[in-house]
Amino acid sequence: MPNKPLYTMVAGGVLELDAEFNVKCNCGGDAPIRPTKIHGYGYSKKGGAMKVVDKLETKCRKCNTTINVLVVEGDPGYVLTSNGGMESLFLPQGSTSLPVAQLSQQERMDIVKTMKEELKEQMKKQNKKPPKKKRKKK
Repeated sequence: MPNKPLYTMVAGGVLELDAEFNVKCNCGGDAPIRPTKIHGYGYSKKGGAMKVVDKLETKCRKCNTTINVLVVEGDPGYVLTSNGGMESLFLPQGSTSLPVAQLSQQERMDIVKTMKEELKEQMKKQNKKPPKKKRKKK
């Protein structure tokens, strides 16, 4: 019976080093991705809104599990995820930020609070678009 596919994120900035990058699998193996197979990735400043720039699929060399990879622009730092109502921080593979496990509980809470505040600000900006003017019929 084949393994269920896995899903992960990779910081696009690491792919700009123009070398093979090995995505880590849950079994301890790895799955190679090469920049020549990636299109549209880029490097941006650390932090800010996350932008997915590519999606690809690779296979673990050890267990042959399919790994679906989202390549995110640059090095976004931490990504806020939610599963079953539980929020957690995720660190894309290849990121230069500290692993989540090395953060204190207070640091994790502060990062989540900042991310939520930034998200609210972005939502406000998107909702403040001027209403379309109605044309008067002649």
